Amino acid sequence: MTLLYAIFLLLTAPAYAHKGMNHKTDVKGETVALDVTKKIAMDYDLEVKPIFSRSCIHCHGTTNKLPWYYELPGVMSIMSGHIKESKTHLDLSQGYPFKGHGSLKKDLQEIKRVLEDNEMPPWYFRLMHSDAKITKKEHVIIQNWITESIKRLDAKE
Repeated sequence: MTLLYAIFLLLTAPAYAHKGMNHKTDVKGETVALDVTKKIAMDYDLEVKPIFSRSCIHCHGTTNKLPWYYELPGVMSIMSGHIKESKTHLDLSQGYPFKGHGSLKKDLQEIKRVLEDNEMPPWYFRLMHSDAKITKKEHVIIQNWITESIKRLDAKE
C-alpha cells in the first residue's frame, strides 16, 4: 500500500516526492508555497503511519481487531478505560493532523518526549504484543519526521 501511495504521489504531485521541497510550480510557472500541514501529513502517511499502525493505533486510534483477552471478565472495562483516556491525549484515528490536547507543534513535541522517555507503548501492552515495540531504526524515522515537521511549522509562522 505504501508503495502504491508513493507512486501516486510521484505521478500526481511531483513536488511532494522530494523531501525538503517546500514549493511547487503552478500552471503559470510561478512558485507557490505548499500547504505545510499537507506535506507533513503526506510524510506521515509514507514514513510514520505504518509504525504507528502497528504500535499505537490499538489505543490511540480505531481498530476493528481487539485481542482475544478483551472479552475476559474485568479486562474489557480496564482496556476500554485505557483506550478512552489515551484518545483524550492523542487520537490518531483520522491521521495527521492528530486530535490532541494542544497545537500541532505541541502534539509533535509530546510524541517526541514520550518516545524519548520510552513511555509508549506501555510495558504492559508490550508484554502481550511484542511486535508493538518500536525499534531503534523506527525511533530514528519518527524523530526525524517530528524534527522536520516542527521546522516546517516554525517556518510557516
